[in-house]
Amino acid sequence: MSELVRLTSATKQFSGRQGLSVTALKDVTLSIRRGEFVMVVGPSGSGKSTLLFTVGGMARPTGGTVHFGDTDVYALSPSRRAALRRARLGFIFQTFNLLPYLSCLDNVTVPAVLDGQPRKAGLARGRELLGQIGLAARIAHRPAELSVGERQRVALCRSLINAPDLLLADEPTGNLDHQATLGVLELFKAQNALGLTILMVTHDLNLAEQGTRLIRLEAGSVVEDRPCRHSGVSV
Repeated sequence: MSELVRLTSATKQFSGRQGLSVTALKDVTLSIRRGEFVMVVGPSGSGKSTLLFTVGGMARPTGGTVHFGDTDVYALSPSRRAALRRARLGFIFQTFNLLPYLSCLDNVTVPAVLDGQPRKAGLARGRELLGQIGLAARIAHRPAELSVGERQRVALCRSLINAPDLLLADEPTGNLDHQATLGVLELFKAQNALGLTILMVTHDLNLAEQGTRLIRLEAGSVVEDRPCRHSGVSV
């Protein structure tokens, strides 16, 4: 598998209270290969989300570099970095971030609209994705009319609308019950089987073993990087 993402000595510091500096990432060097399903675990404050946002071009490191393919992400202008995110990255979060006044279908097509794609093509792709995850009958519903699990599936479709190379998922099952968690994980694994590379943050250690690779962070540093022990969906 070819390399998709490479971090070299990536460090991220924030200004804390009373002018103190907080190190969220500390000299992180790692690569993510195409087709991997990488799970990131660690205690609260270990730098998991910061790692995700740094890879996603949303948190400029204070030291080191981040490459997406051959592109130095933070050497790009803000507008070109935003274009890279729209075209090649998908994002999904614990809180879904669906727009309450839009239908499921229109929520899914937002990234396509922002990327300047023809509306007809975006709607067709949105219907296709929603149909694939069993929501064909719900495309006209608004988020408030959906279950929590259905909302997360809509958010997943939205993240896939532009056919990204990499899906970044920050605690995507954190608000879901066990059954909904299994459903979302099955969808993730199905997309990964089709070739989508996934970088997912989770607090659930059992869930973390369902990927292909596990990275553990502590105090901003990588302390473990190994293959996952289990590949079946049976958490």
